[in-house]
Amino acid sequence: MLNHLRLGFNSLNSSLYKRSLARFPLCKFCNRVETPLHFLLLCLKHTTPRLKLLASIKPMMKPIWTYWPDDFNLALTTSAQLTEILLCGNSELDDEINDMILSATGIFIDETRRFVRYYIQI
Repeated sequence: MLNHLRLGFNSLNSSLYKRSLARFPLCKFCNRVETPLHFLLLCLKHTTPRLKLLASIKPMMKPIWTYWPDDFNLALTTSAQLTEILLCGNSELDDEINDMILSATGIFIDETRRFVRYYIQI
Protein backbone atom coordinates (compact mmCIF):
# COMPACT_ATOMS: atom_id res chain seq x y z
CA MET A 1 0.00 0.00 0.00
CA LEU A 2 2.94 2.36 0.61
CA ASN A 3 3.86 2.16 -3.06
CA HIS A 4 0.29 2.95 -4.07
CA LEU A 5 0.31 6.03 -1.84
CA ARG A 6 3.75 7.09 -3.11
CA LEU A 7 2.71 6.79 -6.74
CA GLY A 8 -0.72 8.37 -6.35
CA PHE A 9 -2.40 5.24 -7.65
CA ASN A 10 -4.62 4.33 -4.70
CA SER A 11 -8.19 4.41 -3.51
CA LEU A 12 -8.02 7.81 -1.83
CA ASN A 13 -10.69 9.98 -3.38
CA SER A 14 -8.23 12.51 -4.84
CA SER A 15 -6.55 9.71 -6.79
CA LEU A 16 -9.84 8.16 -7.86
CA TYR A 17 -11.15 11.56 -8.94
CA LYS A 18 -8.07 12.21 -11.12
CA ARG A 19 -8.75 8.90 -12.86
CA SER A 20 -12.47 9.70 -13.26
CA LEU A 21 -13.38 6.92 -10.83
CA ALA A 22 -14.95 9.16 -8.18
CA ARG A 23 -17.33 12.08 -8.46
CA PHE A 24 -15.49 14.18 -5.87
CA PRO A 25 -11.93 14.24 -4.50
CA LEU A 26 -13.17 14.81 -0.95
CA CYS A 27 -12.80 12.70 2.15
CA LYS A 28 -16.20 11.27 3.08
CA PHE A 29 -15.51 11.97 6.75
CA CYS A 30 -13.94 15.46 6.70
CA ASN A 31 -15.17 16.88 3.40
CA ARG A 32 -11.62 17.98 2.51
CA VAL A 33 -9.53 16.79 -0.42
CA GLU A 34 -8.43 13.27 0.46
CA THR A 35 -4.73 13.19 -0.41
CA PRO A 36 -2.02 11.04 1.18
CA LEU A 37 -1.14 14.06 3.36
CA HIS A 38 -4.76 14.34 4.51
CA PHE A 39 -5.03 10.60 5.16
CA LEU A 40 -1.74 10.35 7.07
CA LEU A 41 -1.78 13.58 9.06
CA LEU A 42 -5.08 15.43 9.03
CA CYS A 43 -8.14 13.20 8.73
CA LEU A 44 -10.09 13.31 11.98
CA LYS A 45 -11.34 9.77 11.46
CA HIS A 46 -7.83 8.40 11.98
CA THR A 47 -6.74 10.49 14.99
CA THR A 48 -6.10 7.60 17.38
CA PRO A 49 -3.87 5.50 15.07
CA ARG A 50 -2.14 8.72 13.91
CA LEU A 51 -1.22 9.72 17.45
CA LYS A 52 0.19 6.24 17.97
CA LEU A 53 2.18 6.50 14.69
CA LEU A 54 3.59 9.92 15.51
CA ALA A 55 4.50 8.91 19.06
CA SER A 56 6.33 5.86 17.72
CA ILE A 57 8.41 7.80 15.18
CA LYS A 58 9.12 10.91 17.27
CA PRO A 59 12.32 9.52 18.88
CA MET A 60 13.62 8.49 15.44
CA MET A 61 13.15 11.97 14.00
CA LYS A 62 15.58 13.78 16.33
CA PRO A 63 18.51 13.70 13.85
CA ILE A 64 16.52 15.69 11.30
CA TRP A 65 14.01 17.66 13.39
CA THR A 66 15.24 19.36 16.51
CA TYR A 67 11.79 20.87 17.03
CA TRP A 68 8.82 18.51 17.08
CA PRO A 69 5.44 20.26 17.23
CA ASP A 70 3.36 19.23 20.23
CA ASP A 71 0.12 19.89 18.44
CA PHE A 72 -0.65 18.43 15.08
CA ASN A 73 -1.77 21.61 13.39
CA LEU A 74 1.42 21.33 11.39
CA ALA A 75 2.43 23.97 8.89
CA LEU A 76 1.80 22.82 5.32
CA THR A 77 5.50 22.56 4.49
CA THR A 78 6.16 20.56 7.65
CA SER A 79 3.17 18.33 6.87
CA ALA A 80 4.39 17.75 3.32
CA GLN A 81 7.88 16.91 4.59
CA LEU A 82 6.51 14.54 7.21
CA THR A 83 4.24 12.86 4.65
CA GLU A 84 7.27 12.31 2.41
CA ILE A 85 9.22 10.78 5.33
CA LEU A 86 6.31 8.54 6.32
CA LEU A 87 5.99 7.22 2.76
CA CYS A 88 9.60 7.20 1.55
CA GLY A 89 11.94 7.69 4.50
CA ASN A 90 14.70 10.31 4.55
CA SER A 91 18.24 10.18 3.18
CA GLU A 92 19.59 11.81 6.36
CA LEU A 93 18.41 8.86 8.46
CA ASP A 94 20.09 5.47 8.40
CA ASP A 95 18.42 2.50 6.76
CA GLU A 96 17.37 0.88 10.03
CA ILE A 97 15.51 4.01 11.16
CA ASN A 98 13.89 4.43 7.75
CA ASP A 99 12.74 0.80 7.88
CA MET A 100 11.19 1.38 11.33
CA ILE A 101 9.40 4.53 10.12
CA LEU A 102 8.02 2.76 7.05
CA SER A 103 6.96 -0.18 9.20
CA ALA A 104 5.17 2.19 11.61
CA THR A 105 3.42 3.80 8.63
CA GLY A 106 2.32 0.35 7.45
CA ILE A 107 0.89 -0.40 10.89
CA PHE A 108 -0.99 2.92 10.80
CA ILE A 109 -2.43 2.06 7.38
CA ASP A 110 -3.55 -1.36 8.65
CA GLU A 111 -5.09 0.10 11.81
CA THR A 112 -7.14 2.67 9.88
CA ARG A 113 -8.65 -0.10 7.73
CA ARG A 114 -9.03 2.54 5.02
CA PHE A 115 -7.82 0.17 2.30
CA VAL A 116 -9.42 -3.05 3.53
CA ARG A 117 -11.06 -3.95 0.24
CA TYR A 118 -7.61 -4.23 -1.36
CA TYR A 119 -6.46 -7.02 0.92
CA ILE A 120 -6.73 -10.50 -0.49
CA GLN A 121 -7.88 -13.16 1.92
CA ILE A 122 -6.23 -16.55 1.48
